Amino acid sequence: MTDETQKLGPTRRAILEILKQSGNSTATALADKIGVTAMAVRQHLYALQDQKLIIAKSVSLGRGRPTKNWHLSPSADKIFPDAHQGLAVELLDHVRQAFGENGLSQIIDKHTDRQIETYQMALSGITKLCDRIQALAKIRTNEGYM
Repeated sequence: MTDETQKLGPTRRAILEILKQSGNSTATALADKIGVTAMAVRQHLYALQDQKLIIAKSVSLGRGRPTKNWHLSPSADKIFPDAHQGLAVELLDHVRQAFGENGLSQIIDKHTDRQIETYQMALSGITKLCDRIQALAKIRTNEGYM
């Protein structure tokens, strides 16, 4: 976590870490993991919501009051360092140094071929262009692209 989380306190940092690792969670489940009461967790959740770091989604489970599932907001991304881009660039540099520009091109071409093959398989039964575009957009979103 970044220096920004130092302002949050240990319980709020723990909540954010659990939501980052586990995804959606209820106040009760978070309380069980942290070892405090659900009411105490709710107070922290509402404070984190005010800071726009988390979002609640009400889920109806039948009769009674809907349950709130909490998850990180896009604003919480600044809390967690992401070194993936730097690692990728560094690895590409190492491949270039070890195997030259031609070797790097071969690796990128191999990745591209595999990606095209995967997309073609996923889209094989879809004939309408707009449906193919939507399916491809969904695949790319699931891969982590916007």
